[in-house]
Amino acid sequence: MADEWEKITGKSLRLSIEPGRFIVADSATLLCTITARKNTPEMTFYGTDTGFNHLIRPALYGAHH
Repeated sequence: MADEWEKITGKSLRLSIEPGRFIVADSATLLCTITARKNTPEMTFYGTDTGFNHLIRPALYGAHH
């Protein structure tokens, strides 16, 4: 097909494909540093150097990480 295109138009054909969100959405990892820890009788809370602005999908539509 590319050879035919080049013969007809005199230009080479270049195809670039970018993987869509469906393929790459589950391939990311959020890296952060724990900056604080608070122990309570019920649970332990950890403070980090990142926020929900970097991990918005759970708030938007309940995605699980």
